[in-house]
Amino acid sequence: MKNGAINSTDFNITPTGTSTLTTDNLYSATFESKNGNPSNTFKYENLDVSDYDKAVVKYTIEAGNGDWEINLPSGSFTALPVGNNQTYEIDLSGVDTYSDFTVFSWFHTGKSITISEVYLCKNLIKFDENGKATTDKKYLTATGGLSYNSETGVITSDGTAGELTLELAAPVDLKFLNYFNVKRSGTDAIIDRLYFYDEDDTEINSWGYTKFDNTWRTPDPGCDDGATNAFLNHKPVKKLVWKAVANAENAGKTLTINSIEWTLKTISCSRAGETQLKTLAWNKIDGSGTATPDWNMNVATDTYYGNYSSDPTHYADLTDYEELRIYRDNNDGFRAFFINEAGNATNTISSANATWNAEEKYWSVDLSTIEKWKSKVALKSIKSASSGVNNIVKNIVVYNTPAANAPQYILNGSGMQLAETVAALADANATCIDATGVIGNTTNTPAGQTLLTSANPNCLFLGKIGNGYLANTKNVIDDGACAQLAITDGYPFKAPSTFTATAAPTYNRTFTEDKITTVCLPFDLTSGEASSLGTFYELSSVAGSKLTFTPVAAPLANKPYLVVPTETELDLTQTSKSIAATPASLSSTVSNIEFIGTLASTTIPASGGGTDYYAFNNGDLVKIEDTPATLPAFRGYLKVTGGTPVKGFTIQLDDETVIQSITNSQEPMANSEIYNLAGQRMSKLQKGVNIVNGKKILVK
Repeated sequence: MKNGAINSTDFNITPTGTSTLTTDNLYSATFESKNGNPSNTFKYENLDVSDYDKAVVKYTIEAGNGDWEINLPSGSFTALPVGNNQTYEIDLSGVDTYSDFTVFSWFHTGKSITISEVYLCKNLIKFDENGKATTDKKYLTATGGLSYNSETGVITSDGTAGELTLELAAPVDLKFLNYFNVKRSGTDAIIDRLYFYDEDDTEINSWGYTKFDNTWRTPDPGCDDGATNAFLNHKPVKKLVWKAVANAENAGKTLTINSIEWTLKTISCSRAGETQLKTLAWNKIDGSGTATPDWNMNVATDTYYGNYSSDPTHYADLTDYEELRIYRDNNDGFRAFFINEAGNATNTISSANATWNAEEKYWSVDLSTIEKWKSKVALKSIKSASSGVNNIVKNIVVYNTPAANAPQYILNGSGMQLAETVAALADANATCIDATGVIGNTTNTPAGQTLLTSANPNCLFLGKIGNGYLANTKNVIDDGACAQLAITDGYPFKAPSTFTATAAPTYNRTFTEDKITTVCLPFDLTSGEASSLGTFYELSSVAGSKLTFTPVAAPLANKPYLVVPTETELDLTQTSKSIAATPASLSSTVSNIEFIGTLASTTIPASGGGTDYYAFNNGDLVKIEDTPATLPAFRGYLKVTGGTPVKGFTIQLDDETVIQSITNSQEPMANSEIYNLAGQRMSKLQKGVNIVNGKKILVK
């Protein structure tokens, strides 16, 4: 381990054996304090512990020699209990760097501690972002009639009962385990069955192995054996034991463990319009059939992607696609080989038809620029930009522009969410995710349901709810029906297609009584629902500077309205509603005035160039003048083509309510009688509500 420092001037040190600074034993010795100063027994600075679960100190402190302490990753310290053969464990969960790993004594000359072992426990099953892990065979141990060479992996039986054990530093939750392979060679008859134990040494599961091409693999497909699978019931595994029964015929027989590999079930993600290249059919050029290309993904390598080693004369037909996308870890480029008109595989990628995506996530190839072979865009293989450039390719997909309302992401699988899946669910602008390919980890226990949570509470999921599928209870569209549609104000919403909300949807927004506002909802309101809130108005006519809005009894979906609320909450009582696919336009136009609705946060441009914009803010009609403004979802604003009249706009709602867009510097018309709400006559308009010739005028 790096930076281990022993301060021998403060102690009389008596080694208990050969001490080496390794992961197995950082230091072992008896330390006796020599002076009255604070003294370090040992100190490791800035120790990289990112791959470890815990640090362990094994020691003995005889009675009367107390006052030894240990520094913790948090920077605090605690006393070590007195006693023989003590073990003190330090949790390293979430700790990347142990900045000051120290055992010390405060001002206690002559006190001694014997440290037999100081070591770090490695996480023996650490899954990467792709749900894969390997365990070093050196951590296996054997007892009883089995002996084990941790360097060679050779197990030898003497014919009596024995055990081969993998002890984990900390319990590991394997509820998403798909399978793990133990690759071996030799006689497997000396091993009988695999047992799993929890941290209390209680057996939680056992499996008979499946012989699979020199591999022991857990039951295939995967580890999902229904309700009996203890992993699905959240019982983490602390120990794995392969047991050997007594059998004199096995005496002298050997078995070699070559590697131990783990794979989790995962939920993958692709963007709308993307299809994974590996799912397409690969055909042989001579027409003799199909091919299965080799894929070398998620590893640093210079080998081909798509190269079919036993028959290189193959291709994938990309004719019906617009774009080839190669997700990779950097911007070092690549080579893509297509079959040209002459039937030869050539590197046809150049700066003219391949670009590094602006989001710095993938290389993009415009397939319309590729030379065709027999009227086909025939991809043969893909390779790094030049020999020796070992880039990691994460995924390769083909792309077509999706429909306007298509789900932004498509999820498939079950178990651990891959990095791209996590990113998709964290996208607060995602309005629909296709999860029809997501299943639970089992079909007969609720523990197998998969919960998907989007950063956008209004995100709709396409999928199924229940055992073996999604655990979500809201905003899931299953075969055209959504059992519970819940809409949160201010977050984006878009219906991918028409569906039925089988129960009354909820919309949580607080209104201010008598303050004019705007509303645009994705569903119709009944007259009773609308009147429970107040009065809704639609733009009906424009005459010069006068905009007239007339009352509407039953407001329609995807259309903006002015609302004068008489209540603070919209009461939706209808038991079901039809939700139409969100249209491209949410506006209504009368003359030169466009009333535009929003179902997502919208930036309203600043007025100018003959086009002015208005919105309501706290009951006031506000002109967006100098800088753009942001309007939340489920609102509406006005766009005026041709500019604002000199004296501004007058909005007529009814015989009593008039709102005028007017500045404080403007004077009222001649002979106008102006009063404030207290009934006092004024010489000119004031900011706020004015009564002019018996009409209410609001001045910003």
